[in-house]
Amino acid sequence: QRQMGIRDRLETSRERLVRLQRSPVLLHPRRYMLQHAERMDMLHQRLIRAVGNRSRLNAEKNARMRQVLERFNPREQIRSARKQTDMAQRQLESAMRAITKTGRQQLHTGIRQLDALSPLKVMARGYSLVYDEQEKRLIKSLKDVQPGDSIKIKVSDGQLDCQVWGMKEDAKHGGE
Repeated sequence: QRQMGIRDRLETSRERLVRLQRSPVLLHPRRYMLQHAERMDMLHQRLIRAVGNRSRLNAEKNARMRQVLERFNPREQIRSARKQTDMAQRQLESAMRAITKTGRQQLHTGIRQLDALSPLKVMARGYSLVYDEQEKRLIKSLKDVQPGDSIKIKVSDGQLDCQVWGMKEDAKHGGE
C-alpha cells in the first residue's frame, strides 16, 4: 500500500511535470516576460500620472490655502488699512482745500461788498457825514437841528466844525 501511495504520487508528479513542460511560460519565457514588462511599464506610467495629479492637486490646494491665509495676515491687513487711511487723508485734505478756497472767496467777496459800502468810500466820492456837536448822533434830517446849533461835518480827509445859519426844506418833502 505504501508502494501504491508512492506510485500515485509519482504519477501525479509526472503529469504535473508534463503540464509544466507544455506551459507557455516555460515554452516562451521571453514572451511571458515581455507581457509582464509591458504591464509593469503601464502600471509605472499610471503611477507617475497618479502621483503627478496628486502633487498638482496638493499644490493647488496649498496655493488656495496660502491665499486664504494671506487675507488674514496681519501685515496685509495693516497694509490695506494704511492704504485706506492714506486715501481718506488725501480726500480730507482735498475737501479742506476746497472749503478753504470757498471760504477765502466768500471772505474776499464780503470785504469787497463792505468796502463798497464803507462810509469812507462814500465820502471819497464827495459825500460827508454830519454829526451833532458831541459827535454822538448822526444828523439825517432838518428836524435834528435848529439854527444856531454847532455841528461837525466829516469829509474824506478831515472834519469841519460848523454852525447852522439857516435851513431850507426840499419841496418834494412837503416844505416850501
